[in-house]
Amino acid sequence: MKKLLVLLTAVVFGTTLAFGAMAGEKGKDKDAKPSGIKEYTVTKTATVQAIDLDKRVVTLKGEKGNVFDLKVGEEAKNLPQVKVGDRVTVQLYESL
Repeated sequence: MKKLLVLLTAVVFGTTLAFGAMAGEKGKDKDAKPSGIKEYTVTKTATVQAIDLDKRVVTLKGEKGNVFDLKVGEEAKNLPQVKVGDRVTVQLYESL
């Protein structure tokens, strides 16, 4: 009788584990395609065209003449020292 109880317990336990493993696989899509998102850091040298200290936005002109705005984070403590006409090197985080 003890052997039957141990065997029955083992079968119930094994079945529970098997169903749990199958339930875990249910949420995974094996045919899922990659998202296509690419992220990287870019370093650029540019000339300061305008500065908005209140909004912390700097307008820069790149080496090829392209003009772009850059939101400067709070970690840039020296932003008030930057003047129009200064050449700066910036690191941008881009994602596609």
